[in-house]
Amino acid sequence: MRNFYSVVSLVFVILSMVPLIVKYDYEWVKLVTFDQKGLIGVLLPIIYGLISIMFGFVSRKGTVKTLLLVFGVSFLILNSAYVFVAIFGFQDP
Repeated sequence: MRNFYSVVSLVFVILSMVPLIVKYDYEWVKLVTFDQKGLIGVLLPIIYGLISIMFGFVSRKGTVKTLLLVFGVSFLILNSAYVFVAIFGFQDP
C-alpha cells in the first residue's frame, strides 16, 4: 500500500509541475486544469502540490519519500509564487 501512495504522490507532483514546464504548449495546461478559467484554474496546481505532499508523508520510507516531499514542496512554493504574481501583480492600475 505504501508503494501505491508513492505512485499517487508522484502523479500529483507531475501534475503540479506541468504548468511550470510547458509554458508555450497551452493544450497540456488546459488538460491539467480541466480548461478552467479564473481563480480555480490558477489554484489547481497548488491543490495538486498539497495533495502530493499529503501522499508523500504516508509513502514508504527512505529516499523516495524524501524526494517526493522535496519536489512537492518546491513545486508548491513555485506555483504559490506564480499565483501571487498573477493575482496581485497583474491588477489594473
